[in-house]
Amino acid sequence: MWERFSSYGMSASLLYYLYDQTSDGGLGLDKPTSSALVSIYGALVFMSGILGGWSARPSWRPELSCT
Repeated sequence: MWERFSSYGMSASLLYYLYDQTSDGGLGLDKPTSSALVSIYGALVFMSGILGGWSARPSWRPELSCT
């Protein structure tokens, strides 16, 4: 439960950082661009498990997979 809480909390922090003005320490991007970047980042994080599972298939040289 807590890993989800921290993951969503960091996503929200990233969104605020991207959206905040440069004078306040942010990057100053507009809101649609910031939320699109955070959404793409979240999708890539969740899809990385698919890539990891695919690359560790036992039918491919099992001595190379980490099990």
